Amino acid sequence: MGTLTLPTAVERPRAAVVLVHGFKGFMHWAFFPELARRLAAAGFAVVSYNASHNGVSARPGDPEARFEIIDDDEAFERNTHGLEWEDLALVRAWTVAGCAGQLEVERLGLYGHSRGGGIALLSAAQDPPDALVIWAPIDDVDRIDAATKEVWRRAGRLPIPNLRTGQVHHLGLEILDEFEADRARFDILAAAARVVCPSLVVHGTADDAVPVTTGERVAKVLPSGSLLAIEGANHAFGATHPLRPTPDGMLHGHLERALGATVEHFVRWSKP
Repeated sequence: MGTLTLPTAVERPRAAVVLVHGFKGFMHWAFFPELARRLAAAGFAVVSYNASHNGVSARPGDPEARFEIIDDDEAFERNTHGLEWEDLALVRAWTVAGCAGQLEVERLGLYGHSRGGGIALLSAAQDPPDALVIWAPIDDVDRIDAATKEVWRRAGRLPIPNLRTGQVHHLGLEILDEFEADRARFDILAAAARVVCPSLVVHGTADDAVPVTTGERVAKVLPSGSLLAIEGANHAFGATHPLRPTPDGMLHGHLERALGATVEHFVRWSKP
């Protein structure tokens, strides 16, 4: 399931940006619609999508639903990094092919948040885009300690609490087996070292989900990478789901800075 956001001021846009959501995320989560809106206002076609196994079931009668929840626990449990990588490859191919005749794509940008940032890096190393922006990216798919993995293997599934909704999801053994069987394929830092396009890493210094040191490591190995560390920002840069403005009608200052830097980066590379 996906959404194509077209700019109103450009008849047939030639530059597009694909947005990749993170773990327990979806294409309408928090700041994603606002990021799409701002990129479209800057002249880009924007492709947002739900990964095939993110656990959000398709609702054909409500394609613009803004308040998805993870309601397909079976799909979520069977998700893997490889599946998300394949999803992104398919979405990129569809975008470059012109999104069913709606675009004439000459330049492509990738954006990813959190785990989506790691998936975007793997994709960018394999098939270089023209520009990349990643917020709070992971630098390793193996983020579970050995003791937890032992419990996980004995039980056959790992419980994943969703603090936002109060749900408890589960991960099956597929995702664990996949990266343990081929660690080199899913080596995000090694992939980052092969990403040749202009790349921006945005990370909050108060991120308690993915520490800012992770973003620093990624930015350091990116050949054409730079780091924007936003002082005091958390993993979502102050955003909530649904996205709510501050009492004065503005977005959180951390989010405004991240959005502004992202649009500026994509605009810079898209100019002839």
